[in-house]
Parts: sequence; C-alpha cells; structure tokens
Amino acid sequence: MLGRVRGADSGQNVRMVWENAAAFNKALCDRVRHLRETGGWTQEQMAEALDIPAERYRKYERRSPMPAYLVQRFASIVGRDIEFVLTGKSKNRRKRGHQEQPQGNRSELSQRQHHLP
Repeated sequence: MLGRVRGADSGQNVRMVWENAAAFNKALCDRVRHLRETGGWTQEQMAEALDIPAERYRKYERRSPMPAYLVQRFASIVGRDIEFVLTGKSKNRRKRGHQEQPQGNRSELSQRQHHLP
C-alpha cells in the first residue's frame, strides 16, 4: 500500500508506517525476551531448543524480530499461542487485559519441544 501514498503528507504516512514497524519489532523482541525469562530459560538453552546458534537467538531479543518459521516452535516451548507471541494478546482471553500464564517449567517444556515438528 505504500505505493499508493501520494500527496503532500505522503512522507508523513511513510514515516508512520516505519515508526509502527519499528515499534512492533521492538515490542516483539521485548516479548520474546520476557517469555524466555518467565519460563526460566537461558538464551543458550532457548537457542538449543530452537535448534539455532545462540548468537542468532540473541539478536531476536535485541534487534531483529524472530522469523515466522521459528514463531510456532517458540510459542510451543514457552506455552503460549502464536497470537500472544506476536501481539501480546491471547485469542483465548476470557476477560479484557487477562494474559494466560505459561504452562509448565523449563524442564517440562524442554521435554515437549522434542515432539515439535
């Protein structure tokens, strides 16, 4: 849709899109870190569970959003649905503002991750 932005305020619209994308990326990186820490995982343990190098995983918490192919596995490991990982909101919320708690501890989840696709 950026190609359709025209007129005097097109620069403002493009800037808003970039600011929104940057805010989303930062929130996602922060959420990934928080979910890992809440589950009691180290960065190295999570990288191993995701079968990626630790340095690559660290960048998903610092600056780069986790790629789509890892989000489902990460969500399963931390006991959250994909929607929560991406937005901070669970599709199964019962009341406004409620956030479901992670299911299981790190050792239980570590055993589960071996059964993921």
